[in-house]
Amino acid sequence: MQTVKTWCVSAVLSMAVAGSATAFARPPAEDCLTQAEVKQLDRDFWATFPSPDGFAAYAAPDFSFNTNVADLSQSLAHAPKGPARARAVATFLGQHPDLYGSFKTALDSTYLYYPGRDHHPDAVRTSATFPANRCVSEFNFAGNEKSAQCVYGQRTRAFSLSFIKDHGRVMLRTGMLGMEACN
Repeated sequence: MQTVKTWCVSAVLSMAVAGSATAFARPPAEDCLTQAEVKQLDRDFWATFPSPDGFAAYAAPDFSFNTNVADLSQSLAHAPKGPARARAVATFLGQHPDLYGSFKTALDSTYLYYPGRDHHPDAVRTSATFPANRCVSEFNFAGNEKSAQCVYGQRTRAFSLSFIKDHGRVMLRTGMLGMEACN
């Protein structure tokens, strides 16, 4: 009889653990990006790019930006993280439309999503278009470096912005701008 009780307790415990693992493996719906939110980002962020207000409105509290551009690095050194830092990036980009104006239209998007219920980092997949019926948790916009023009002896080597959806809010999480010398 003790063996039967032990087996029953083990079976119930196993089912509870398996159920919990399934619940934890599935991302909450509030952390899945929708196509409507992508369209809203097009209206609120990209239509006015590079708007300091647009950058600040979407900035995550811990927004970070990496760059090798000295003037921008100095601005970022004096700006705390979050919206103030995002505003500094947008202000800098707006002051140099000849170098960064094409970012508004010359960016490639990549959506990161989890197939099915597996929310493990090794399961992440990418798509250049919004994947239907998938939980998109992050999306990135990156500049096409191959088309970068040489302006004032320099060109963009790398530019990207990464957005996440966390606790129901779409946020600008990180960014990067790298320049290189050219002739």
